[in-house]
Amino acid sequence: MNHSALLRALLVLFVLVCGIYDLRSRRIPNWLTMSGLTLGIVANCYFSKTDGLLHSFYGLGLALLIYFPLWLFAGLGAGDVKAMVAIGAIVGPQQWLYVFLCTCIAGGIVAVGVSFAKRRLQETTTKAYFLLIGLLTLRSFRNLHLARGNTTRAESLKVPYAVSIALGSIAALSLGAIR
Repeated sequence: MNHSALLRALLVLFVLVCGIYDLRSRRIPNWLTMSGLTLGIVANCYFSKTDGLLHSFYGLGLALLIYFPLWLFAGLGAGDVKAMVAIGAIVGPQQWLYVFLCTCIAGGIVAVGVSFAKRRLQETTTKAYFLLIGLLTLRSFRNLHLARGNTTRAESLKVPYAVSIALGSIAALSLGAIR
């Protein structure tokens, strides 16, 4: 098995297991995210030595740079952040951007679908608006607080984001964005 085929197989296995865990327990265990991160770094180092190590670190760094603020301000789960960081270590920065874009699209579709099915589309749209304004201005923590709304209450609309990560990753693979 060559380098790219191994990394694609690792990516698919990793995101599917993350998605299943998130669907069942609404959590992604640390052992899983750390295993994905470690295997991504080791595989890249094995095949490409120092260049592979840098490739993994740039990928995980980019993922952390984008997803850490989402965890900090938007209520995204830490397991989701760690999963995307592990994906960055597996595929590297350029290919991670394709995964990120496909995951955003998949996440939007899933969120709209779940909001519509739960008859909470207006509430979700309003929260998304305040969240977007808050993130764009980087100063409106009051709006960010409003966007988070009732995320701690039991009746809060929760979407297992690892499912969107899995769909986005597999879509990026299917579109040929990950070689």
